[in-house]
Amino acid sequence: MEVDRSSLLDDATKEGMTPESIAVVGTNRGQARLSPGAPRAKLTWSRQLAKEAVYLSYEDMPPDLKQCFLYYSLLPKSITLFNDLHVIGMWISEGFIHGNSGDLEESGQKYYKELISRNLIELGNLNYGQNYCSMHDIVRSFGHHMVKNEALIAHTGEIDILNKLNSKKFHRLSIETDEVQSGDFDWKSLQEQQSMRTLISNVEIKMEPGDSLVTSSSLRTLFIKGAGVALVESLHQLQHLRYLNLRNVGISAFPENIGKMKFLQYLDTNACKNLVHLPDSIVKLGQLRYLNLPNKLTMIPRGFHGLRNMRILGGFPALMDGDWCSLDELGPLSLLRFLRLVQLENASSAANAKISEKKHLINLLLYCTPRPEQNEDGQQRIEKVFNELCPPSSVENIDIYWYFGQKLPSWMMSTATVPLNNLKSLLLFDLVCCTQLPDGLCHLPCLQVLKVNRAPCIKRVGTEFLRPSQPAAASFPMLNKMVLKGMVEWDEWEWEEKVQAMPRLEELLLENCKPGRVPPGLASNARALRKLVMEDVEQISCLEIFPSVVELTVVDCPDLESITNLPSLQKLTITRCPNLKSMKDVPALQRLSLENDETETVPGYLRDVNPRHLELRCGLTLLTTIAAGKSGPEFAKFSHIERVKCKGISVWGGSSDWYVSYTREPYSLDTNANSSFLETLTSEVVDAQRLESVLKMPRRTFDYVCSLLKESSLEIMSNYFFFYMSFFSLEERVAIALIMLKSGDLPATVGSFLGVNESTVSLVTKSFVDAMLERAQHHLCWPQSDEIDKMKYKFDKIHGLPNCCGVLHTTSITSASRSWDHQDKDSFVLQGVVDPDMRFTGICVAPRPANTSQSSFLRDSNLFEYCEKGAWLNGSKLKNDLLDIPPYQAEFSRRHSAARNITLKALARLEDTWKFMHGEWRPNKPLEMSRAIHVCCILYNIVIDMEEVAAMPSDQDVSYSDEVRQLADEDAVRMRDILSQHLLSSISSQSEGNSCFIQLSGESKMRSTGREAVLACW
Repeated sequence: MEVDRSSLLDDATKEGMTPESIAVVGTNRGQARLSPGAPRAKLTWSRQLAKEAVYLSYEDMPPDLKQCFLYYSLLPKSITLFNDLHVIGMWISEGFIHGNSGDLEESGQKYYKELISRNLIELGNLNYGQNYCSMHDIVRSFGHHMVKNEALIAHTGEIDILNKLNSKKFHRLSIETDEVQSGDFDWKSLQEQQSMRTLISNVEIKMEPGDSLVTSSSLRTLFIKGAGVALVESLHQLQHLRYLNLRNVGISAFPENIGKMKFLQYLDTNACKNLVHLPDSIVKLGQLRYLNLPNKLTMIPRGFHGLRNMRILGGFPALMDGDWCSLDELGPLSLLRFLRLVQLENASSAANAKISEKKHLINLLLYCTPRPEQNEDGQQRIEKVFNELCPPSSVENIDIYWYFGQKLPSWMMSTATVPLNNLKSLLLFDLVCCTQLPDGLCHLPCLQVLKVNRAPCIKRVGTEFLRPSQPAAASFPMLNKMVLKGMVEWDEWEWEEKVQAMPRLEELLLENCKPGRVPPGLASNARALRKLVMEDVEQISCLEIFPSVVELTVVDCPDLESITNLPSLQKLTITRCPNLKSMKDVPALQRLSLENDETETVPGYLRDVNPRHLELRCGLTLLTTIAAGKSGPEFAKFSHIERVKCKGISVWGGSSDWYVSYTREPYSLDTNANSSFLETLTSEVVDAQRLESVLKMPRRTFDYVCSLLKESSLEIMSNYFFFYMSFFSLEERVAIALIMLKSGDLPATVGSFLGVNESTVSLVTKSFVDAMLERAQHHLCWPQSDEIDKMKYKFDKIHGLPNCCGVLHTTSITSASRSWDHQDKDSFVLQGVVDPDMRFTGICVAPRPANTSQSSFLRDSNLFEYCEKGAWLNGSKLKNDLLDIPPYQAEFSRRHSAARNITLKALARLEDTWKFMHGEWRPNKPLEMSRAIHVCCILYNIVIDMEEVAAMPSDQDVSYSDEVRQLADEDAVRMRDILSQHLLSSISSQSEGNSCFIQLSGESKMRSTGREAVLACW
C-alpha cells in the first residue's frame, strides 16, 4: 500500500507529535508484527498510535533488551548526566547483560545500539568518545507505565514522594524534581525500602551522623548528586553495591573503608571536583571494571596495577614520585578498552605503561594541562612521552588535547611500523606548537573523521599531507568528515588534481583560517563531498566547480565574491559575506538563506538564481522595504521566487517579531512591519500642530527634549538592544516614550495603536527614562542662592510669606494594577517641594512602607534630612515648641493654606498630564517605577520652563538681591518679634508633634502641619 509520506507527516504534526515520536511510529510500524485479529484495520497518526507503536516494538524485543529499555526510562531527562558507558554499567550491575565476563561491555553496546536503531532512544552529543542519548516523552511515559508496580519515578512536579515511600515498597527509585527539598528528604525516609536495588537521585539526600545504611544493603546501583560527608563515610555498609556514581560531593578524599566494598564494579567520581586523593585501600577492589576520576587528582596509590579487571579508566593522572611514575601502574592492565590520561606534562617516561600491548583498547584520550609558556626541555620531554604512548592496532578513536610539542608523535607521522588499521576517528585539539599536520595518516584504511581545532603555528598544508602509500592508491580512502579550525596562520594549501585523495569525503568544515585558495584537487577528487562549511575564512574569493556539493554554508567570509557552477547544490546559507556579488549555475537550488544585519538592499544576484524558498534575515530598514511588496524598489529581485520569508534580527543574532511572508502563486504578502505608523509619526513630527494634538505638548518643547538626548543612550540604544530599532529616528523614539508616559495604557495597547510591538514600546520607554535621568536632571534640582532669592520674592508678594522658598507636599501614587509580589495598589509615595511657579525643586519617590502614615514618611524622607542638616537651608538649628503661639499661629495658618493650594494644583496637573503614574502598566521592578515617576516630574518642569517667560527683565538682575532684602514689611518684623519673645519664655519646652527649625541669623525653618510643610528662610 502506497502512503503519501508528506501528508502523513502533516497529519502527525497537527496531532501535536514531534519528529522524534513520528520516527518511533515509523520505525516500529516496520518492525512490529500485528496479529491476524488485531482490531486496528486502519491506523491513524496520533499520540495514541505512537504509544501503540512503542508497545508493539516492546513486545518484539528479546527479554534482556526489554529490561534494558525499561531501566533506561527510569533515568532523569537530562542527557548530560548519563552516557553510554554509564547506562551500560548500570545494566551490568543489575544483571541484565549476560555472557562471558570479559565481553559484558561489548554486549551492552549492542543493546544500546539496538535501542537507537529502534528509535526508542535518540543519539545526541558525542563527548570523550562516548554517546549521550535522550528518550522521547511518549516512549518514557510508556516505560513508566510498565514499571509502575516496582519503581517510583519522581520527576519534576511530584510532591507526594514521602507518602508513596511510606505506603509501598519499591525495587527502584528515581528522583529528579525541584519540589523535593534536601531538608525534607533524608535516608530515614528510605528505611522501609529494604528491597530497593536502584536509587537514582538528582537531589541531595541528607544523612546525619549516626544514620545507618544497613537497611539499604540490597542496593546494587547508586547514583546520587550532592551527597554529604556522612554518606560517603557510610558507603561501605552497602555490601552488595555494584555501581556508584557520586556528583558534586564536596570531599577531597575517600575514606579507607571503601576497600570493604568487594563487589563494587563501577565507580564514577569525575564530578567530584574537590577530590584529589585516592585511598590505598582502593587497590583491594578487585572487581572494579570502571573508574572515572576528576582531572585534578594529585595522588595515585602504589599497587594500582592490581586492578587487573579494569576495562574503563578515565582521568588517570601522570604523577611522579622520585623514579616512580603513576603511568607504570598501567602496565599490567591488559583488559582496558577505554583510557583517558591527564597531566601528561608531569611524566618523564611512559614506556612502562605498555599502551601498545593493550590489545582490547578502543578509545585513547591523551591530555596535557594548558600552559601559557613552553620551554624547549619541556617540549622535548612531552614529545618523548607521546612517542612512548604508541597505541595498539585495535584502537579506533584517539583524542589529543593541549599537546605542546613541536613534532607530533612518530607513530602519527609514519604508520608503517605501527599500523593503525582500525583507527576511525582522530581529534587534535590545541596543537599550540606543532608546525605541520600529521603526514602518516593518509593511507589508513578505516580513518573516517579527522578534526584539528586550533593549530596556530601551521602555515602550510602541502602534498606530504596527501602522499599515497602506493602511486595508484588514493590517500584517505575512507575519510568521511574533515574539520580544520583555528589554523590562523595557514595561508597555503597544495593539492593538485593528479593527487588522488579523499574519494569518500562527504563533509568539510573550514573555520578561522586563510588558506589562500580552494585547491583544484579538492573539487576534482572529493567527488562525494556533499556538505561544505566555511566560517570566518579569508582570502578565498571564489567557490566553484563542486559537482557533488548539496549543502553549502558560508559565514563571515569577507573576501568571497562569487559562487558558481555547483550543479547539485540544494541548500545554501550565506551569513555576513558583504562582497558576494555573483551567483550562477546553481540549477538544483531549493532553499536559500541569507543573513546580513547591515545591508539595506536585496542582493542583486538573486535575479540569477531561482530557489523554491528564500529565507532572509535582515535589519528593519530592508525588511520594511520588502514589506512594500510590488510598490517597493526591491520586489523585482525576489518576485520570481516561489516562497520568501523575511525576518528582522537583533544585534546578537536572535530573531525579532518583525516578518514578511511572500508567496508568488497565488500572490500573497503578509507582514507586521508596515510603515503606516512610521509615516504617521514622521508627518506628525514635521507638522507641529498634529504633533501637539497627539502628544499635547508644544513643538518647541518636544524639540528641546530631543535636543537633550542627542548622542544619549536612547539614540544609540540599537548598539545594545535590537538592531531594527535603528530604523526609528531619535524623534520617533521620543514620541513613542512620551505617548506611553502620557497615556497610562499598557505597552500592548500603545503598540497596537502605533503599529509597534509590545517589547519595542517597553524597551524604548525604559531607555528614554534612563537617558532623561542622565541628561535632564538639571531641570529638577534644588535652586542656587540667586534663584532662592527670586522664589522668596514671589512667595512674599503672592502669599505674604516672607523668606519662604517652597511648599512641601506628600501624596500617594496609585495604580490600576498589582505587581511586585502583590504589593498594595497604594504602594508609592511622592514627596515634592514646589516653587511659586508650580515647578518641582525637589522630589522623593519611594515605595510606601506598610502601616506608615504620610506624616511619618515625611520625617523619614531625604527632603526632611536635607533641611535638618542644613544641606538646603543654611544656618544652625534651634529646636523648640511652637505649638502655642496664638498671634503667630492664626496668621501663619491662613497664609500657609493659601500657599498649600500651589502644591495641590501642581500635583493635579502632573497626574493629569502624565497618566502613566496611575495607569494600568507598571515596570518590572519598583526601582524602575520610581525612576519613571522622577522623569515625569522632570518633563513637567520642562513644559513650564518652555512655556513661561521669565518674571523679571534681565536689566534688573544686578539689583534684584538688594531689592528683595528691602521687602521685609512691618508684618514680617512684627511676627519675628513675637516669635523671639516666645522663644525666650519657653526655651526649655519641647514638642513631639509639629516642629520648627530656626536660625537666628539668616534662620531656616521647616514648619510641619500634617501632610504639608512650608520651607521658610527667616
